[in-house]
Amino acid sequence: KVQLSLMQKHNFTQSTILIYDQPILLVLIIKQIGIYQQVQNINYHFKNDQYNTLFDCFSSQILYELKTAYAVDQAIMRETKRIVVILFGQESSITQQMQSFLERNQVLLVKMAIFYRVNTSTIQDFDQLYDLYDHEIMFFFNKRHLVAEFGHKLDKVLEQDQFVSLVQKLYIAAKKGKFSQK
Repeated sequence: KVQLSLMQKHNFTQSTILIYDQPILLVLIIKQIGIYQQVQNINYHFKNDQYNTLFDCFSSQILYELKTAYAVDQAIMRETKRIVVILFGQESSITQQMQSFLERNQVLLVKMAIFYRVNTSTIQDFDQLYDLYDHEIMFFFNKRHLVAEFGHKLDKVLEQDQFVSLVQKLYIAAKKGKFSQK
């Protein structure tokens, strides 16, 4: 109860570092006070690395939104074990559909990929660099851009089994050092 009241009073609009021994407790508190949307502003770290993956799985009902170009760069550069999947797009029905699709697939792929969203109407730094138009999904691994059979970006929603298979293939190839999957 003490932790719950402290978390309710805490300002979650600022980036915060939470260190917990028991991630299940943190997840239950977050569910209890209904702050799923604010969770994306929290940088969490648990003492045991297994808990980080577990918390990714529990908090995967939302897609983390990267709000600055620096945050995008850091997401790509800091993740060394999983594929970074980023949805670039403006607020539109198609982008919302793609976001919902990625949110549903996060749990299945939590050990292979981490998912983010970037609003290109507010962050335009990557439009020219990655030749972005409206809504595209891009894949990165170990600071490098991944290229698959469809090219360097995905601009449509696939079937769930196709997408899972694609991420698995990209993950296996990237782990072997093959960054082009044509």
